[in-house]
Amino acid sequence: MRSAFFGIEIGRRALFTHQRALDVTGHNIANANTPGYSRQVVRLTETTPFAPPSFSRPKMPGMIGTGVTVSSIERMKNEFIEDRLRAELQSLGRWETRRDILAEVEMIMAEPSESGLRSALDAFWTSLEDLAVHPDQASARSLVKQRAIALADAFRHTYDQLGQLQDSINKSVAVKVDEVNQIVTQIAKLNDQIMTATAAGLQPNDLKDQRDLLIQNLSKLVDVGLVEGQRGDITVSVAGMLLVDGNEARTLAAVPDPLNSNYYEVQFASTGIPVQISSGELRGLLEMRDTVVAGYKTQVNALAAEVITQFNVQHQAGFDLNGNPGGLFFSGTDATDMGLDPAIAADVSLIAAAQVAGAPGDGRNATALANLKKQPFMVGGMSFDTYFQSLIAQLGVDSQAADVQTKNQEALLGHLEQQQQAASGVSLDEELMNLVRFQHGYNAAARVVSVMDEVIDTIINRLGAGR
Repeated sequence: MRSAFFGIEIGRRALFTHQRALDVTGHNIANANTPGYSRQVVRLTETTPFAPPSFSRPKMPGMIGTGVTVSSIERMKNEFIEDRLRAELQSLGRWETRRDILAEVEMIMAEPSESGLRSALDAFWTSLEDLAVHPDQASARSLVKQRAIALADAFRHTYDQLGQLQDSINKSVAVKVDEVNQIVTQIAKLNDQIMTATAAGLQPNDLKDQRDLLIQNLSKLVDVGLVEGQRGDITVSVAGMLLVDGNEARTLAAVPDPLNSNYYEVQFASTGIPVQISSGELRGLLEMRDTVVAGYKTQVNALAAEVITQFNVQHQAGFDLNGNPGGLFFSGTDATDMGLDPAIAADVSLIAAAQVAGAPGDGRNATALANLKKQPFMVGGMSFDTYFQSLIAQLGVDSQAADVQTKNQEALLGHLEQQQQAASGVSLDEELMNLVRFQHGYNAAARVVSVMDEVIDTIINRLGAGR
């Protein structure tokens, strides 16, 4: 037979249950703007009814309910959306990096502008055309000298700037590797706490939210693979190698590349095995440093080397104002050391503008020098001008593609984030409704306890009072 206190126990359970629901609702409201927080929901279930089926159960119709309890507190997550979000974050990290670095390359090239390499080339060819018309004038020769110095400076400056950009990217690689290591260390610590809480029968929702946010941040840096364990832990891998295994973190290292000690190679710190990163910011940095920026640097160098070679050959085929054969015009071999030959820098009469000796008014070799810009000396039969135009056009295409891809990724991520918020975000309107609903439930439970207290008071103090 059930106790007279049975009703009070039902009321007590209802009070505690609705109190817990109010606590969770308040927690949701408090974290409505917390990055990475997932809305939590209280699952209410009936407690085991009285009395359980048995031969000795009291003779009564049906089974009497015993109240309510909190069966679980779940965080709202859509794993499909989370996986998509992480995958797109990897792509966004790569394309953002490409876009930003290509913008710096465009600033270095400074095209179109009056201070770029193209402007220096055009000014140099124009000065040679003027020299062909006035080969005996010192002012025309001095102008060629000044334009040649400016051209050599432009080549060296552009090449050096691209090299400095590569060095800056290289430093960023080491910084990003440190960020990866910090994140995987924090994930391993959270794994340990989550496994401990799970083993104790608890639901570490907030710890899992913190871990998921770290995994999202990691996804923007490198391509990660995830496997959820039975104990609540997450195994994190990159390029098929484990970074986080339970509560153990395995870090990366940025070490000098065996093939180029000036630049870093990313390796697994414990084994020294190179990491084949396929996406994320680190991938973007590595391909920009080793392929894209290096490619533009090589093209600028090749153009400078060919200008030096072909110009010196043609210059040596002419004669200067003194009737002597022309010597070297440019010094150096490529963009690293290009300059005006010291002899010509000291005496502009040594510029070989004539095609025959002893003809001060002959400017035919100067014309031949000016026409070098149209000759197919470069790879693919391109002239100097066409080759440089192709380089700038390719830079524009690469930069535009990176910008378009970045915008596409941002739009896709925005859509996925909206879906994530719909599934996991906190709606203050909804939580306020829950607050009112659970408050009414709590008040009603309190009223049940009050009524049952009056019933017991009647039983104890009033029954038999008239005897």
